[in-house]
Amino acid sequence: MIPILFEHNALPAKNNGPNNSDSSTIDIGHGIGDLVDAVECGVKCADDHSYELELTYPSTGRLFSELKTNRLIVAKANNRDNNQIFRIYGYEKGVGDLITVKAQHISYDLNDVIFFPYLGTYYPSPYLAKDVHPDYYMPAMLMTDLKNTDYYLTSNNPFTLKSYTGASELNYPHGTHLSINTPVGVRGVFHDVVETFGGICYFDNYTVYYTTYIIPTGAKQNQVIIEYGKDIIDLQQEENISEMVTGIIPFFKGKDRSKDGDSEWHGPDSVVLGDIHYVSGTIDRHKIVPVDVSSKFSKSNSVDDDIWDGVSPQQDWIPLKQCVDKVGEDLIKNGKYGIPEVNLTLDSTQFSGDVRLYDIVTVRFLRLGIDMNARVSSTTYDVLNERIAEIELGTSRERLLSERWDMEYRKYWT
Repeated sequence: MIPILFEHNALPAKNNGPNNSDSSTIDIGHGIGDLVDAVECGVKCADDHSYELELTYPSTGRLFSELKTNRLIVAKANNRDNNQIFRIYGYEKGVGDLITVKAQHISYDLNDVIFFPYLGTYYPSPYLAKDVHPDYYMPAMLMTDLKNTDYYLTSNNPFTLKSYTGASELNYPHGTHLSINTPVGVRGVFHDVVETFGGICYFDNYTVYYTTYIIPTGAKQNQVIIEYGKDIIDLQQEENISEMVTGIIPFFKGKDRSKDGDSEWHGPDSVVLGDIHYVSGTIDRHKIVPVDVSSKFSKSNSVDDDIWDGVSPQQDWIPLKQCVDKVGEDLIKNGKYGIPEVNLTLDSTQFSGDVRLYDIVTVRFLRLGIDMNARVSSTTYDVLNERIAEIELGTSRERLLSERWDMEYRKYWT
């Protein structure tokens, strides 16, 4: 499509589009004008919540003088979603008479919507600090407050939040919590909740989606297959996959100071060895390493029923094998095992099909018998030619084959 330029306040939220999503870019006309002289235009969207547009434009172009900071550009970000709104924030000098216009997704305006949960009618309030600085122990608690307009210090918030949590929330570690004790921009809150509790956050103009379901709104279990040796010839990637850990043996090592009632007993260390726990997927060559899980059974974790697997512990008690295996199961499901050390970036010549952020595609490495799912963590969309230019598999934490979600047992939300 041809990107369209608008005044800074020309596209307010409407919230009545298809499937009750935002429709700010439906039937909007042509604003200041179509940027027909654009040489290049790309939109990059990533799972670290970055969402930006870059437009290469000649100084001789008809609308060059109109490309002012804070104005809006509407462009296609992928082949499935509504057209998206981007706000111009800067420029870079290019080659010859070209400049690069930089714009951020309209959701960055959430940085200026200030959230501060408090108890009372207005902040500051006469309540004690412990009453106005709550801890959130699950994302659903925070989502409830984020939907409550009483908690915004900034008026005229145009954004709508849609969350899908509850029974399908991720199994985050016991004691995990998020404390918000100072006023903070809402976009930063979403970053923190994903970092703390996991899940996925996706922005569609003035609508923000947060979900703990494996496939978020608009994404899908894709039919695209990425195959090493066929679609990809990359020795560095092969080396990383060859060396990845695909199985662990959890073990506990420590002194049982409660032996014979003597809290100062200094006998030899007791060792509790668990079974081998493998990553899911079809893998015919395993690399197995021992993992010391002793720290999981410290006094601070002694009341964690999930870690102790329902066995009633005592102070400095040596865990049973079933407890060590429970930790091993959690590590193999939620850890970085079975994941190469680097991400995989593919240009449009290395795959075919419609791909979108958070889609799940299949990655095959037949030499090692690997046939596993991988999540699309970043897309770069060629706006002018309406096609995906590049995708990245993995996440912003340099993961390729993410085992964070248990894809065999979780139900997909569509």
